[in-house]
Amino acid sequence: MTGTLVNSMAIVAGGFFGLVLGRYFTARYQAICIQAMGLCVAVVGLKMAMVEANILIVILSMAFGGVVGEWVDIEARLKDFAEAVKTKLGRGDARFTEGFVGATLLYCVGSLAILGAIEDGLKSDPSLLYTKALMDGLISIPMASSLGLGVLLSSIPVLFYQGSISLTAMAVGDLATPEVIANLTATGGLLVAALGLNLLKITEIPIGNLLPAVGFAVLFGFTV
Repeated sequence: MTGTLVNSMAIVAGGFFGLVLGRYFTARYQAICIQAMGLCVAVVGLKMAMVEANILIVILSMAFGGVVGEWVDIEARLKDFAEAVKTKLGRGDARFTEGFVGATLLYCVGSLAILGAIEDGLKSDPSLLYTKALMDGLISIPMASSLGLGVLLSSIPVLFYQGSISLTAMAVGDLATPEVIANLTATGGLLVAALGLNLLKITEIPIGNLLPAVGFAVLFGFTV
């Protein structure tokens, strides 16, 4: 759990720094930051998706994950949570919810979040999550400067998401085979790439509703 705690604190620290910088950024500069970040996120996601994986598992995971996610409507629940917090805080920032949902998905869908949490729980080795913490903290700076306080709030679902994976890993033992990791990376990469396209305003894919695909990629990896 140490790595997850550090990761969450890094998001808050980077986001706070971004909020300070955001006061000096006009809308024009905030827009170019989001566009630059969207390009980088899309490229990183595509690179992840191109690993050598079982394409059948990836396709099935995306299909089943989309159906389950749409049924639960994860995206709407994330937005409702953000709107509730925004109301409690008395925030009138229209981009608060966008910042929270976008940052939460960005920090949670990558394979490093899952593999790092597994290593932390299974072997008490938080090194992968320390690396992720550094990256997330740096990404939080331009995100928070453009999208505001909602980015800092994303540290809460990251804490629960990665923490629950670490606790599960402690209970089930070493099940992360190279094949499972490859399927997980490819599926997660597609979601990261989709997030980049959303940031660029090219698409409006409800990525939150596709999150269960990551779980199906692991499940099918064990059974196929």
